[in-house]
Amino acid sequence: MAASSSSAARAAAADGAELHSRRRPREEGRVGSADPASAGSGKRALVDDAVTFSTDLLRVYYARFFPYRPFYRWLSYSQDPSMDLPMAQKGFMARREFSFTIENDIYIRYLSFGSEAELVKGIQSRQPHKIDIGAVFTHPPCNKESTKKGSFLPVERELIFDIDLTDYDEIRTCCSGAGICHRCWPYMTVAIRVIDRGLREDFGFKHIFWVYSGRRGVHCWVCDRSARALGNDGRSAIVEYFSAINGTMEKNAADLVPLTVPLHPSLKRALGDLETMFIENIIPESGQGLLADGQTERWESVLAFVPDVGDLKETVRVAWAAPGVTASQRWVQLQSAVAHTRSGLKQVHFRERTALAKAIPTIVLAFTYPRIDVNVTKGINHLLKSPFCVHPKTGRVCVPIVAGGLRELRPHAGAPPSEAGGGV
Repeated sequence: MAASSSSAARAAAADGAELHSRRRPREEGRVGSADPASAGSGKRALVDDAVTFSTDLLRVYYARFFPYRPFYRWLSYSQDPSMDLPMAQKGFMARREFSFTIENDIYIRYLSFGSEAELVKGIQSRQPHKIDIGAVFTHPPCNKESTKKGSFLPVERELIFDIDLTDYDEIRTCCSGAGICHRCWPYMTVAIRVIDRGLREDFGFKHIFWVYSGRRGVHCWVCDRSARALGNDGRSAIVEYFSAINGTMEKNAADLVPLTVPLHPSLKRALGDLETMFIENIIPESGQGLLADGQTERWESVLAFVPDVGDLKETVRVAWAAPGVTASQRWVQLQSAVAHTRSGLKQVHFRERTALAKAIPTIVLAFTYPRIDVNVTKGINHLLKSPFCVHPKTGRVCVPIVAGGLRELRPHAGAPPSEAGGGV
């Protein structure tokens, strides 16, 4: 929608948007954090329970701190009519879908804004508790109902990824559900590192935007022109490329992490970061305690990925149960035992030798590799929570993440509106 038709766009956005009466289950506007006892350390969870969602602070945030200008320029990709560029597509931004979740959990889809001024007015007038961003369509979403059937189609959208700690519940031992703490946040840290590097080195993408979701996960927006032009098949192919985990831990090891020997180059590269995280954050008592003292049930979950060759497993069990053995020593013992057993097999035992070669990388991948919500990535018209909006359950702002500074990343860095911009 061109700038000259801004009044029509405002009317369409106000009156023509589809209003869904669907109401979501009401929850306390308070972040879910791990019970200290369940975390195993007695330390406070990284997200402060005292932070609550406040409509008064939200109004101040939208009035004083929301970055309307850079936000609009990002999503318009130099198609802003006010920039007067010769290659600008008329009405580009007006064809971008937004959805708002407003007070009382009322969900409004197919909103669109033809100018920055319309966007500002739309947000400040409706005070959305949550903003989602969708695709760019062939026609303004606010005119969807009046558009000829079959002609309202998505044509462009960032390549997006959604990674949430709830998808790690079967392997994290400190928290579950909405809970997060210093022990499980490293899953997100290493996920960003692995996916970001793969997107850049394997696919050549450059404009990658990581965002803290405001609660227990991270979102990735790949903004390159080639990424935005991908159809559903291309998006599906890319997310499947990053899907090394096939199902749940209840599966047979060979089915859960179907590796080849030699390893695919992308997995071999990822293992460098993943094994470091595995040793520092997964196996010790200070992390997930996978190989901690006395955790025989957890030990067995590791040994489930070791093939039954001779007395290998029993040898490892005995070594692990010896007094004074640390978690890191148990890991070294397993690596040594697997390597020793494999070297003792003749070449004719090809199947056993191959299974043993896969065992160690399979264990590392099974307990550390990123769990991506593939359905979010596959669909070009899938909506995703907007950067810079406030998470309605925690009152925390969905802030950008610098991938190079991940070791300093903590979820409590996602500021509530009262702290955004240095405080009110």
